[in-house]
Amino acid sequence: DDDDVTAGAYAKKNKSWRDVVLNPSTSDAHFFFSFAFFALWIGFLCASAVAPLWAYVGWAWYMFMVCHVAFIRNATRLDRGIYGNGWEDLFCSICLYPAIVSQLELQAADDAAPADVYGLNKGF
Repeated sequence: DDDDVTAGAYAKKNKSWRDVVLNPSTSDAHFFFSFAFFALWIGFLCASAVAPLWAYVGWAWYMFMVCHVAFIRNATRLDRGIYGNGWEDLFCSICLYPAIVSQLELQAADDAAPADVYGLNKGF
């Protein structure tokens, strides 16, 4: 069962859209929310061409997406014993969220214990 927060939405090869909608895993729910936040961000930015005030609503949805990505990155960091903190995750998510999502996918696929950085991984 694909219930890991750090797993990609399409980690299972034989999972259909019907399975994703009717029996969502945690990673499927995170994918849905990230996609919804992104679509709302773009939609409201497009709507700001008609009424400029909609841009503020769009950027608010962008910040929801950033906070969501930062939350997932921080959960991955804590789960894998990776050095850093939530503020770094938030800042990186604001500036480079596509790179963060790519890094999360690579971390989810890597089952090896993380390297011991600054003595954080004593339990591994």
